[in-house]
Amino acid sequence: LGNKGLDPTIHTVFYYGWISAISTGFGVLPLCFVREMKEYWIGVSNAIAAGMMCAASYSLFVEGCTFHDDNDDSTISPVIRTAIGCAMGLLFILGTKS
Repeated sequence: LGNKGLDPTIHTVFYYGWISAISTGFGVLPLCFVREMKEYWIGVSNAIAAGMMCAASYSLFVEGCTFHDDNDDSTISPVIRTAIGCAMGLLFILGTKS
């Protein structure tokens, strides 16, 4: 959105968030044209989605562990903060699963 090399603005984040949400919504379109899916294709779809989520999680984990900002005055290292975030996310998933 024309913000090359600059820090992202609140508008940039807002627009990219909407683009992401709309793109996610488009994922349901194929299901509108099919009455029933074979279990094989459900499995394939789940495997692809799981692979994409694992890749995204890995990317976020690496970004969190290697975070560096000159304005960051936290006494907790990025690795510890990332580990805390992972643990909290896992607890959230486990807590909401039942």
